[in-house]
Amino acid sequence: MTRRTLMETDSKRKHATLRARAPEHILRVFISFTRDVTPEAKVAAYIVQLVSTAVGPRTRIALESYLWNRDQPSDLGGGDAQSHIDEEMKKCTFFVGIMANRFGGPTLRAASGMEEEYELALRCKKARRLAMFKLTYYFSKKKVDPDTIDLDQLASVRAFRERIAKQGLYRFFSSSAVFKEHFREDLEKHVDDWYEHEQDREAIRGHKQIRREMATSSGASAKDSRQALRALETVIVEAIGRDESVRLPGFGTFGVKERKARKGVNPKTLKAITIPKKKAMFFKPGKGLKDAVAKK
Repeated sequence: MTRRTLMETDSKRKHATLRARAPEHILRVFISFTRDVTPEAKVAAYIVQLVSTAVGPRTRIALESYLWNRDQPSDLGGGDAQSHIDEEMKKCTFFVGIMANRFGGPTLRAASGMEEEYELALRCKKARRLAMFKLTYYFSKKKVDPDTIDLDQLASVRAFRERIAKQGLYRFFSSSAVFKEHFREDLEKHVDDWYEHEQDREAIRGHKQIRREMATSSGASAKDSRQALRALETVIVEAIGRDESVRLPGFGTFGVKERKARKGVNPKTLKAITIPKKKAMFFKPGKGLKDAVAKK
């Protein structure tokens, strides 16, 4: 083997190693905080880096933190700065809020930026099309000089904490060291939960994956596979709408059956009721499908 061939082989190995180590997912952690907990916000950003290094080799996940005072552009031209911060949050997977004795100033949409960020994070979590996966809040119990406390701000913090208590999303910390310990523990768990959730989600065959596999196994184009799958779905839906059955030998049968009226109990009042008859769809697996499950 020549020296040039050896060098090319070594280069290919290095590139293969880099590809193997490259993260498949980059998850952003949004850190919401007021200026009186800036030290803890910096600790949070450090922990994000630390956890990213720890879980990366195993999960091929990389974590990035977002801090408004570090990552927000300074040349916004006097516009609505909070709206720009909100847009960044929509790209984040995890939300961490840190609060002590300050609630923050009002925005165009909420009593404070902290409140707006929390409410938006909740909406992002509920919207399946967005990345937000987990929210956590931390409240400081560190001792401070009473003369430095704004009582109105403190009252707003307490009211906010009581409001989010119903969702069980927060923890207390008595020092930066305790916060560091709590946040690392929580973030590692959240990343593991996200990873397991993603693994489960990827294990379920979606429409695109089915089309892709149809095209691969049949030799048809992606377009033809898409049209064939949609045609099959249409045939089944229309047949069910006519109270007809669709039998796919070896796979199973889709059909409709009528459930007779029956006696039941209202779960709220516990009173006896009559449940009216209705039509319900059913699927009866075929022998091929049953055998495939039995082999596992």
